[in-house]
Amino acid sequence: MPERELNPAEWNRVTELFASAVELDTGGQSVFLGSECGSQPTLRREVERLLGFHRRNGGVLDRPLFAPSCQTQEDEWSGRVLASRYVIERLIARGGMASVYLAHDEQLSGRRVIVKFLHAWARQYTWLKK
Repeated sequence: MPERELNPAEWNRVTELFASAVELDTGGQSVFLGSECGSQPTLRREVERLLGFHRRNGGVLDRPLFAPSCQTQEDEWSGRVLASRYVIERLIARGGMASVYLAHDEQLSGRRVIVKFLHAWARQYTWLKK
């Protein structure tokens, strides 16, 4: 007999149960799911399936979506001129996707501007470049 499809409310419940159960050890998960799923074996089966996938894949859901490569902490742009226009003054901040520099725009009478450089790993994603 084929398994029935879960409705959206049931999938929401599966998600909630998974989020709680993943924090427990295997024995605790079984007790927790027994008390929370009681007369709903389909919910329990789906949560157990997700937990199994999570265990087999080394916590794939806990890893960051992007894995940035090792980044140098050196300030490599200060003092340089970009596009014959922007004189980079100093590093302001470095984050997970980019480094932000204070610069001045020679074509706009030295007006201060911000220049943002994506890290090498992030440049492959068109949506980040936009």
